[in-house]
Amino acid sequence: MNRINYTQGSLTDYNSALEAIAKKITQPSSSEKVISQVTQYEQLKIEQEVLKALLVSFDQKANQQYRSLLQRLEQFDLDRQTERSPQNSHIQEQPLSSTQAENQVVAVVNADSNTPAFTGIKQSWAVRLVQGMRELLEQILVEESLFTEEEKGDLLAVRMDAASLQDKKENLSSEDIRSLFLLSKDVVSVLQRASVSSTQKLTWMQSLSQVFGTEETLAQSFARMRLDNFQVILSAIKERLPADKFLAFQDIASEISSIQQSGKEFLSQEHIEAIARVGGHISSQIIESDLKASYKVDLCQRIAAMYQEQVDAVQAYHGLEQEALLVNSWQSSHFVQVIALVASLMQMLSPTSEEERILLNPAMMVSVLPTVQAIGFRFDSLTAEQQQMVNDALSSLHHQKMDEYLGVLWTHLLLVNCQNQETGVLEGVEESLEEALNGLSPTFILTAKMREIVQECAQNGHVTLTNGERYALFSYNEVGATICDELALGDSFHQVLGTILAVALSKAEVFEQERERFILAADMEKNVLHQHIAQREMKSQFLSKMQADLDAGKTFAQTKSVEASPLPSAVASVLIDHYMPKEVRFLKAISDRLYYGNMGSTIGNTVLETISPYVNSATYFGFANYIGQPPATGKTGPNIFAGSVDSAKEKLEEEKQQVDSFLEITANAKTVVNNQKTLVAADAGLSAEQKKKISDELTQYTSILDAISNALSSLKTNLAPLSIEAVSGVDGVFEVRNGLNGADGTNWRLVLQTLEDTVVSGEVGSPVNIGMFQMQALVHSNQQAYADMGQNFQLELQMHLTTMQQEWMVVATSLQLLNQIYLGLARSLIR
Repeated sequence: MNRINYTQGSLTDYNSALEAIAKKITQPSSSEKVISQVTQYEQLKIEQEVLKALLVSFDQKANQQYRSLLQRLEQFDLDRQTERSPQNSHIQEQPLSSTQAENQVVAVVNADSNTPAFTGIKQSWAVRLVQGMRELLEQILVEESLFTEEEKGDLLAVRMDAASLQDKKENLSSEDIRSLFLLSKDVVSVLQRASVSSTQKLTWMQSLSQVFGTEETLAQSFARMRLDNFQVILSAIKERLPADKFLAFQDIASEISSIQQSGKEFLSQEHIEAIARVGGHISSQIIESDLKASYKVDLCQRIAAMYQEQVDAVQAYHGLEQEALLVNSWQSSHFVQVIALVASLMQMLSPTSEEERILLNPAMMVSVLPTVQAIGFRFDSLTAEQQQMVNDALSSLHHQKMDEYLGVLWTHLLLVNCQNQETGVLEGVEESLEEALNGLSPTFILTAKMREIVQECAQNGHVTLTNGERYALFSYNEVGATICDELALGDSFHQVLGTILAVALSKAEVFEQERERFILAADMEKNVLHQHIAQREMKSQFLSKMQADLDAGKTFAQTKSVEASPLPSAVASVLIDHYMPKEVRFLKAISDRLYYGNMGSTIGNTVLETISPYVNSATYFGFANYIGQPPATGKTGPNIFAGSVDSAKEKLEEEKQQVDSFLEITANAKTVVNNQKTLVAADAGLSAEQKKKISDELTQYTSILDAISNALSSLKTNLAPLSIEAVSGVDGVFEVRNGLNGADGTNWRLVLQTLEDTVVSGEVGSPVNIGMFQMQALVHSNQQAYADMGQNFQLELQMHLTTMQQEWMVVATSLQLLNQIYLGLARSLIR
């Protein structure tokens, strides 16, 4: 930002005032009037010094509070980025403290001169940065197919700007260098938006980081630049002061010489700390010296500008490392999610205890499909090593042809939703199957074959597995319409579930061993990921400290500049150049988080409104429990139950209708969730991290909705053939006909009850099969957490604005007092 200079001419005004007083003293007047004027002038000087001290204290205090607030904001972001457990949602964290005393802020000053005597960045270093950035852009644009047209356009614009800077060679201005740092931010912004793998993002970010150099070399280089600049300052001061007056700077010159000699090969931490002290000593000595006031101000401003250039460079580097840390955290989070899914899948298919084997029935195998789908939709977010680890763990399922049976099951459930209830004709089969495959990784060992099965069924209506089993899912009638036989479809449905159950029972020990091996390997990989994150965190902390130290040096030089300035310029500098820009920056930071909380809450409300009927799902899906027990007397049988025939028919028909209704609700909910993902991706008010957090939650909702849809379709398959008939000659009983038993002989009622429970309550311990109750509760919990976060930030913003108002009342009072001082002086001179 361009600094507004208010310092010129003020010293001349003071000299003019002194001359006017002197002239009035030499004129014949009463001794009382002279004494009065002298007293007023002395009082003016005292009040000026008091006000200036107040302003300096205000500036220093505000800078310290500002840095503290920003550090807490950055820590708030960092804590969310490096969250270890996916169950601990980022939105549960508390925002900033709301104490009034710590909500006062002040901000970055840019006091660059048009013709700086020195700079904080060497031209050669900046030129290498430009060249390295342009070479990286060329490498990125080779993979232009990975980017959208808009993203390509942004990258080309950045390359053009980099080429323009490169053409200037070693004639870069301070503004050019600031633009250079912004270019690195622009590149990272495009990479974060692009749909490229996290591994590729990290590779390019690492290359960009190497262009800056390591944090240690950067610290060494910048420290030497500051030391050289301090030497330049001493030389300039020496030319303006007589020899006896320059003696006050001799100790500083000796210390600089000592550091240069002892740190010729390497600057230790003690050397860097000594250089920081030298910067403070020079600024302090400049103020105490006999240099002209205007030159004192100019030198301190140039020192502050030198620090600011280095702050900008470290800030750009630190921002790059923060984005890389964010990608590392995403990788870790996604891998942890996949670990939970794989472990859940293998545990589901490995009933090792006798109790587990007894309780297991074919209907439970419906939950296998959405778990595999959830892995397939997240598979591309893993690294190549992690993908291989998952494929190796699940290769035994592939060898048992489990993926082929899952493909048939998936196709069946999709076709059930395509059937027109009035005509029985299948509608939109190809579109439905194509939509289902969208986003499913083709490199995942199980989904590769599943995709083939689904596509073959979509084309032919039937499929023959590698073991020779043939499944006919639909056919064409005389007019060419696609139709299916519900009873035959139900038989094949249970045949597939029975086969999956048989494989699980026969290979349980193999699957259990594979699960244990996978968990051990996954734990090792998690440790490696955590080590990478810890290394980046340490690097980030190093850069944060470096930036804070540089900012402290800049602030000290700014404070001395204020001390050397005439009072009007000091007031203008503190309030306009320092205070107001930093208030704007801080308020924007907190408003961004407020917007994030409100956006998350709004999205949650939108999804909740769509799935609101879920909360009453238990009311509709309970036919297996409704029919009760067989009658105590009279005619008995396995499918004869006590109760009213009409009531039983009404209950069965209502549940069939509600299945169709909830399938439509679930489909609408998926559409709403996908629309929200599109809106989030296009929202310029959200950061890349915030977009990713919300998008991950919406992806989780999609997986759960897929599982609910599968459960509803399975329930529909079992309800479709059921009918209620009266028992001849016996009142108060009815018979349920056409119930489909499991392939292993499991009673149809137990199968139906299991499917109804899966729809309503889900499966205990499953990451995605959580049922309608838990789905509604999860969305509500996330929505409430976002709402609470937004309210907390809103409260903090209100308290901060109240504190600002109080501060400005003090400022206004001080300015009023200053006005009275000058008014009194002016009146005394007119007399």
